[in-house]
Amino acid sequence: MFLGFSLPCRCSCGKPVLRKCLPQKHVKVTSLTAISSSSCWSNKKGDGMKQNVDACMAVQTEEKLFSCDFCGKTFNHKSNYNNHIRVHTGQKPFTCDVCGQTFSEKSSLNRHTRVHTGQKPFICDVCGQKFRQKTHLNGHMRVHTGQKPFACELCGQRFSQKTSLNYHLRVHTGQKPFACDVCGNKRFRHKISLNAHTQVHTAKP
Repeated sequence: MFLGFSLPCRCSCGKPVLRKCLPQKHVKVTSLTAISSSSCWSNKKGDGMKQNVDACMAVQTEEKLFSCDFCGKTFNHKSNYNNHIRVHTGQKPFTCDVCGQTFSEKSSLNRHTRVHTGQKPFICDVCGQKFRQKTHLNGHMRVHTGQKPFACELCGQRFSQKTSLNYHLRVHTGQKPFACDVCGNKRFRHKISLNAHTQVHTAKP
């Protein structure tokens, strides 16, 4: 029996089911492993049906079409693939017109430009404070909500910022990555502690 309308596809490909191809049969063809055995594929009378199968197959093969030759990671879109490749090549084609700093992604350049323009488009709905980046606003919102999603796996202490957790972990590991360039034998867990120590050398007698 000929159906004069399209039925919505029940699979992930989003293509309409045309003519005699029932939804149950159409679902079969959206899997690359099942296309060859699909009853829709073997039906030679319905040309429109076969075109629908071909379209489904094309969609499936387009998924994660771009594969990185360096690490094997795959991408659905060429733009994402191009951005990823620069991680390996170190290429930074986007340059700031003000200071000359270069970036691997246009979005990174756009964020950096706000340092020069002073633009702060992200506004806290609670207190009105403005931020240059959405991630900074998200971190600030935890001041109001009290949310502390970052937990120390060693002692269970929780923090609202990932950077605060990283600082805290040095208490357990004993890591002191900040060294005094003047005396050489002093190391500190936090940059602010190093800055305070440096005043010992720079202070006038």
